[in-house]
Amino acid sequence: MTRTEQPAKPRRGVTLLEAVVGLAAIGATLVLAGKATRAVDRQWRLNEQERLARETLDHALELATCVPAERLDQERLDSIGASLSPERLPAVELTAALTESDDKPFGEKRVVWTVAWTPHPDADPIRRRLTAWVYPAAEEEP
Repeated sequence: MTRTEQPAKPRRGVTLLEAVVGLAAIGATLVLAGKATRAVDRQWRLNEQERLARETLDHALELATCVPAERLDQERLDSIGASLSPERLPAVELTAALTESDDKPFGEKRVVWTVAWTPHPDADPIRRRLTAWVYPAAEEEP
């Protein structure tokens, strides 16, 4: 007796194995998409904080260099720092340091502004500095 082969019947639906593999693939894709979204969001926030820190330092240095060198002292820098409070940076600290030169011909003053903030509770603080030298006005010779 010979066996006659019958044509295969078209299969309807999916098997349990196909359904499980499909759900696992969808789950893995969603997990990866969630992690990528969190990483992009964290990086965007860090870039925004860096921009705010740069703007704060630029503004503080601009205000400090507008003051004539003769009247520029640590108290004035502290008052400028108090007027600039970058509230949008988490755990922020804005400090200024003034160093006067003993060099008689020039008598420049070095101003260093530092901003430090902690981007999120588990991170180390980030510090950015901006430095400028302020020179006294040139004396007019007759």
